[in-house]
Formats: sequence, C-alpha cells, structure tokens
Amino acid sequence: MVASGDILLYRKGKGIIPAILHWLIRRLDREYDQWCRENDFEIWHMEPVLHVFPDMAVTMCADMGGCHPLSVDYDYLKENCKAFRWFDKKPDPDMIEAFIFLFSGRPYDITSYFGTALALLWEKITGRFWRVVDDEYHCQELTAAFCRFMGKPLLQNNIYPTMAAMIKQLKGKEVKV
Repeated sequence: MVASGDILLYRKGKGIIPAILHWLIRRLDREYDQWCRENDFEIWHMEPVLHVFPDMAVTMCADMGGCHPLSVDYDYLKENCKAFRWFDKKPDPDMIEAFIFLFSGRPYDITSYFGTALALLWEKITGRFWRVVDDEYHCQELTAAFCRFMGKPLLQNNIYPTMAAMIKQLKGKEVKV
C-alpha cells in the first residue's frame, strides 16, 4: 500500500500532443525507452504522495493549474500508476506541510516537454545537458524538489530530472499501489 513520501509514476495519457512528445522523448532517451519496454508501462507523469487516507491519497501535482495538492482515488491509482518507496522512513509530516506551503501556487513549466526533448537532443550533440533553471515546475522537477526538501535527494543538483534519471534511482523500490 502506498505511504506518505512514495513516488507515483502515471501512465501516458491519450491525445496527440502526449503521443508526439512521448514518441520523441523515447527516441532521444534510450534508457527511458528501454524501461518503458521492459515494464510495459509508458510513463508520462509523476507525483510524490503527501498523505494517505483509507480511500484516497493526496499528492503534490504539477499541471496546467500550477503546483498544488491533489486528491486521487485508489481505484484510479491501481489502474494507472506504479508506486516506488524512495524514503527509508515516512517523511516528517511537518516537513510535508512546509513543502505544500512553499510550493503550492508555483507556476507550471508549460514548455518543459518541448524543453526536455530539445535538451536531450542537445546532449546527444554536445555531451552536455542544457536546461533552464527558473521558478516554474514540471512534474519531474517538483518530485525532485520534494525529495531534496525531505532530506533524501533523488538526484544530484547538477542532474536534470528526466524520467530516465529518476527511474534509474527508483529501480527495485516498487511497492504495491
């Protein structure tokens, strides 16, 4: 069963834009593509679990509405998610509340998927990963910020939070939804 602090990976959504961007990112990021194939699971989104209740979990979401807590029904999670336990023990509830307070309302990084695809292409050409550091967040950046804030970074500060980089760290830590 999921617990506070777990990381949820969501299946790719339907629609032409997710399909095109997902196809492009899989072509540019072979580790991500390999993970999707091995697990028969196309990831499109991730969120940390903030709180757990008998019939739902509350996550921290980054979407078109910005960064905000989101209540998610367990039936939906079971159908559409994989869960991973990154933390050795549940994060401190006061730290979770502080994270919610500090990150709620931050803007969504609307250009992130195009930017990720361009950055992966740039890395192929130059061997260096290009990124924009700002106060806008997409789901991977928000999840990486959550882990860092809770005291156990998922990635080093100089590593861009791509799905491939993050799932490499979460490998072997899957838990039942």
